[in-house]
Amino acid sequence: DNPDQRIQEDIAALINFSINLSMGLISAITTFFAFIYVLWSLSGVLHLDLGSLGEWHIPGYLVWVAIVYAMIGTFVTFKIGFPLVGLNFEQQRREANFRFAAIDVRQHAEHIALYQGEGHQHGILSKIFGGVLENWFRIIKRQKLLLWFTAGYNQIAVALPLLVALPNYFEKVFMLGGLMQSLRAFSSIQDALSFLVNSYTQIAEWRAVIQRLITFMNHMQDINEKVARDNQLTINKTNQTNIITQAVTIDLPNGKTLLKNINQTFTHGQDYLIKGHSGIGKSTFLRALAGVWPYAKGVVTMPSAQAVMYLPQKPYMPIGTLAEAMMFPDKVHPEWEAKLQGLLKDCNLSHLIPHLHETASWSQQLSPGEQQRIAFARVILHEPDWIFLDETTSMLDLANEKALYALLKTKLPQCSLVSVGHRPSLESFHQHTIDMAVYA
Repeated sequence: DNPDQRIQEDIAALINFSINLSMGLISAITTFFAFIYVLWSLSGVLHLDLGSLGEWHIPGYLVWVAIVYAMIGTFVTFKIGFPLVGLNFEQQRREANFRFAAIDVRQHAEHIALYQGEGHQHGILSKIFGGVLENWFRIIKRQKLLLWFTAGYNQIAVALPLLVALPNYFEKVFMLGGLMQSLRAFSSIQDALSFLVNSYTQIAEWRAVIQRLITFMNHMQDINEKVARDNQLTINKTNQTNIITQAVTIDLPNGKTLLKNINQTFTHGQDYLIKGHSGIGKSTFLRALAGVWPYAKGVVTMPSAQAVMYLPQKPYMPIGTLAEAMMFPDKVHPEWEAKLQGLLKDCNLSHLIPHLHETASWSQQLSPGEQQRIAFARVILHEPDWIFLDETTSMLDLANEKALYALLKTKLPQCSLVSVGHRPSLESFHQHTIDMAVYA
């Protein structure tokens, strides 16, 4: 339920609540032990006539009154306030979902406008936000009941010590000064024992935060265990220069098999085009080779002395300068800086040269086609021995596609290309074609 929208605030809330509650608890314990002896000494002994059963003597009875009263208040507080834990948990979940939905609308505003889907999206956001408000009203209602009780509890606590101390005052066990000392000591003890009553709203939020973090950690552990159980793909690195797959089978997370028994040898110096109908698993096969798809089994042999780069269909554009985006994932290299302008010209991006050192969110500033051309420039800078291209020209016209593939072969003649694509025009850039339908 969108942990990225709540993990930071949950950790901050856990730290703040833990500090505040621990300091309050330490203060309550210190106050209790500081005044317990004083109140016990001032209380004297209360004599209760039980008729034929005799007389009951209660030493330090004011202390017992404070303890019993605090226990009753704590019990009722927990009964009233316990639902707040679940409500606060649910509130954070609903707020995170609403923020995620709002960000999704902002990122796809143009697409929504082109479909004229404003009304549809407004309805979705209204429904999600309605859930947020609904849960808020439940929290307010529960907090109102808790506030009524704690306010009444604290008001009664003002008069209670006076009522229970008057018998000893009238019996001259202590004088007026002793009565006032008893009231102050009783008030301090009662405040200390009422720590849970007065802090329960914070405690409920603290418990909800802990539950959310524990739920997140348990979920991550479950995922790691599932990945460790399902991932039976072995990737070996050797000194040879070819990439070899042996009995590689690729599954979906639900256990359905996409591709099975892939036995393929990619010879360095040769170029390969991977084809197949949409959804057959071509891109997933590349993910498995890259080691980022955990639902696979078999053996993959990779060259240890050769550099491999993977180009997804939608290139990643980090926030920063355009020069940094071109050099990603490496940091800035002074010797590369001189090449950037020439590469932009070669990739038909001359208009971006004045913006090389501007900082922006380039994934939003550049068109999809421009981003794919930046990805080609990035590859040429890194000079890998193998390039896996996952439909990396899908947003380009045929002229740009031809120019970029020709540029790769000119700038990186030693590099082998393994492309995934549907266009017939790609076949002329590769010596071999692999139809994944054979392994479906």
